[in-house]
Amino acid sequence: MKNVLRHGINSNVLKTIAIIAMVIDHIGFYFYPSLPTVVYTICRYTGRIAMPIFVYLLVQGFFHTKNFKKYIFRLGIFAVITQILVTILMLVNIKYVPDYTSAKQVYTTGNILFTFVISMVVLKLLHEDVLIKKWDYNKNLSLKIILIAVIFVASIFIPLDYGIEVLILSILMYYIEKFKIQLYIEKSRGYNSIKNIFLNNISDSRIKMLYLSLILFALTTLVVYFNSYWSVLLGVVPIALYNGERGEINMKYVYYITFPLQHAMLYLLALFALT
Repeated sequence: MKNVLRHGINSNVLKTIAIIAMVIDHIGFYFYPSLPTVVYTICRYTGRIAMPIFVYLLVQGFFHTKNFKKYIFRLGIFAVITQILVTILMLVNIKYVPDYTSAKQVYTTGNILFTFVISMVVLKLLHEDVLIKKWDYNKNLSLKIILIAVIFVASIFIPLDYGIEVLILSILMYYIEKFKIQLYIEKSRGYNSIKNIFLNNISDSRIKMLYLSLILFALTTLVVYFNSYWSVLLGVVPIALYNGERGEINMKYVYYITFPLQHAMLYLLALFALT
C-alpha cells in the first residue's frame, strides 16, 4: 500500500479498477432479485465508482491520443458489438424466460460505449476552433453551438446508459484537464510577471490538490443535480492515485472486449441460477 501511495497506479490498473467495479455493479443487476437486499445495494453502490473513472480515462485519452479518428472508431465498433450482444440477450430473454417482467432483466438501453462516443464528439467540437476553414469565427462558433445543442437534446431523449450525466461530466473534466495543462504551461514559461511569480510559488502537489478538488466538485455537482449514488464521489480516490503512466503491457483490446463479454457471461450465469 505504501508503494502504491508513493508511486501511484498506471492506466492499466486504473482501468482494471473501473472494470471490476462495473462487473460488480452488473452482478447486482443481473442477479436481482435473487440477491439479498444488502448485497444488491453494495453491488450497485460499488459499481458507481466505475463511471467517473471511465469518463476520466476518456478525457485523458482525448488529450493524449495520437489518432482521434482511430480512437473514436474503436469505441464505436465495440459499442456496436456490445449492443448487438445485449439485444440478442434481450430477445432470447423475452422468448424463453417465463414471466419476463419479473423473472429476469436485460439491458435495453444503448450501452455506455455509445455515450462515450457521443461525449468524444462533443469534446472534439469544443476543442477545435475551426470546423469549416472557409467560414469565419462567428459562423464556426454558431455551428459548434448548434451541433452541441442537438447532441444534448438527443442525449436527453435517446435512452443511453448514463446519457446526459456522462456527457456533462466529460465536459467538466475536459475543462478541468485543460485548466491544469494551462497552469503547467504558464508555470514553465517563467516570465517575470505577477501571474508567473504567483504560479512559481505554487508547488506541483498543490496544483494536483486543486485539480482533484475540481474533479470532486464536478462529481458532487453530478450527484446533487442528477440525484446519483453518493458512491460516485469515491471515484476520485483511484483517480488521485493515477501517475499518468500507461503500463508496460498494452491491454486496451482486453478492456474493450470485456464490455460485451461480461454482459453475456453474467446473464447466462444468472439465468441458470434463477431457474
